[in-house]
Amino acid sequence: MQPLSGPPLELPANPKGILFALLRKNKGLLLLAAFIASVSQLSSALLAWALGKLLDSGLELGFGPHLVQPVLVFFGLVLVATISTGLYQVFEISTWLQGQMNTARVSAHHVANRRGQEKPDMATGDIIATITTDSNHIGAAFSYVPDLIASVVSTAVIAYLMLSVSVPLGLVVVIGMPVVVGALSLLVKPLQQRQQAQREAQGDLTNIGTDVVTGLRVLRGIGGEDVFNQRYRELSQEVRRRGVYAANPQSVLSSASQGLPQAFALAVVAIAAFLVLDGKLTAGEMIAFYGFAGYLMHPLFVVVGAMQVGTRAWVGLRKVARVLSLESTVNKTESDSEDAAQRAKPHAAGKSGADTEEGAQEAGSEYEDPGSSVQHDRYTQVLRDGMTGLEFKPGIITALVAEDPDVSAKIATRISRIDDEFPVFIGATDLRDLPINEVRDHIVLASADDHLFSGTLRENLLADRAAPREPLTVQNTIFETFLNNRIRQERPLEISQGDADDRLLLDAIHTADAQDVLDSIPGGLDGVVAEKGRTLSGGQRQRVALARAVATNAEVMIAIEPTSAVDSHTESRIAHRLRERREDKTTVLVTASPLVLDQCDEVIVVDEQGREIARGMHRELMQRAAESDPSGLQYQHIVQRVVGGVQ
Repeated sequence: MQPLSGPPLELPANPKGILFALLRKNKGLLLLAAFIASVSQLSSALLAWALGKLLDSGLELGFGPHLVQPVLVFFGLVLVATISTGLYQVFEISTWLQGQMNTARVSAHHVANRRGQEKPDMATGDIIATITTDSNHIGAAFSYVPDLIASVVSTAVIAYLMLSVSVPLGLVVVIGMPVVVGALSLLVKPLQQRQQAQREAQGDLTNIGTDVVTGLRVLRGIGGEDVFNQRYRELSQEVRRRGVYAANPQSVLSSASQGLPQAFALAVVAIAAFLVLDGKLTAGEMIAFYGFAGYLMHPLFVVVGAMQVGTRAWVGLRKVARVLSLESTVNKTESDSEDAAQRAKPHAAGKSGADTEEGAQEAGSEYEDPGSSVQHDRYTQVLRDGMTGLEFKPGIITALVAEDPDVSAKIATRISRIDDEFPVFIGATDLRDLPINEVRDHIVLASADDHLFSGTLRENLLADRAAPREPLTVQNTIFETFLNNRIRQERPLEISQGDADDRLLLDAIHTADAQDVLDSIPGGLDGVVAEKGRTLSGGQRQRVALARAVATNAEVMIAIEPTSAVDSHTESRIAHRLRERREDKTTVLVTASPLVLDQCDEVIVVDEQGREIARGMHRELMQRAAESDPSGLQYQHIVQRVVGGVQ
């Protein structure tokens, strides 16, 4: 089985469509697996027939050369059954993994590539459970497909053999098996409904676990651990209760799946025994019928197993369909697909072209993506919010201040084209008419959530511009997170100043005053950052996230509260360095800190509706307050509130 490569499958957002698309994708593998499974099952089932022929030949003609042929047939079937059964195990695992990996890959790709602001359509924990647990159930159901096909084929062959020997007994098999399967299927629907309820509760429990990992430090800080523990216990007990509730039809189905086939096999053997007494069957044929009856339990077990696994898989398919129905808030233009194909090739970040340390300090003004001069010129124009009419002048640092920080944060988020609900203009061009990847290249948003990922510090700073890496195994993860850092700590690496990319990253770290992060991680830029940056403080994570945005050298950079988690001395240094680093580039900062506001070229004060009520430099607005101007007084109130530590 080859590893999955290339773009993921295009799956519709409905359970049946997903199922049929996966079947079409893997039809070659499934048909080959079904053929091998049919050979395995038929060779195993025909052993009783071959043994009966051998017994009849011996009883009729005694010991002699005539037994050679039935003996060879018998041992030939043993050999074929042994080889095909072992080979089928390989194909069974392959079909399982193909169903699981294709489903998980499509779901993960869809979630990871959703553009814009995520809507609370589906909880994070539910999405994680869908990608992991539900995809595994779908893979398990796929592994039953070849077995089901083989069961139908082998049952048809056995029914034919039995009908050719005895019509009454053959009819018992042909009619009896669908009756048994139909009786078992009556338990499937209530089982599916109860498993769906359990799955919903399990998703809620996973979501709470995911949330607490993110906010554990805050939870401890406010003394909320006991509340969380109580809530987690309650949900855990609810999952257990629904699991027990689902276990009732599950246990009945399991018991019936064992009892009904046994009863059916007993009936077949009893009828065969009476036919032998009547002289209508030979002893060898009765042995064959006994073996057939015993074998016929296997197709029934397969059908019952497929029902049980299929109910969980159908629940999983509905969850996957729900994930795939999550829509992006950013519309996709015709040029986005072509642009994405070109960007799939790994490329280096930091195309500043700086050759010297002095050049790196000026990289912000010199950087220009090769072949994108038209795009560069486009993003050096006035940025305008179509909803409020606010205009942000190009080439300067503008602060956005509001009584309610959420109002200014929403405006800053909107002008980065986080969604397409309202128009945003760069010059006279609506950003919604441009390829989203182009917009992301030239307008960078550093949100208030400082997301860091498992990997090296360099990879976290380069983000999507970093070279793609192979997925880590458990062993490699342990080595990279713990042992590798220990080795680097004992033998620290010197950071090369000769690489232009590294100089660009070091300059961004200097701008964000994150040198302490660089020094604290063994290996510097090649040192490993733990998942979610959990080994770093809140201020360190915030500064790494700011350095990541600065390192893009984007024409427009928007940062929401970039210094809210640092002390005043650090904040002052960041403000000065950011002003130098972003000279002649458009920068929008959402902040109410006087230390940052004093370094801004312009401050825009907005009301609760996001409408502009004042504009000017920090000192000019404070002077208006001294002159009792209403807009200046409002601005002074916001700034003094921050200084007083209320916000």
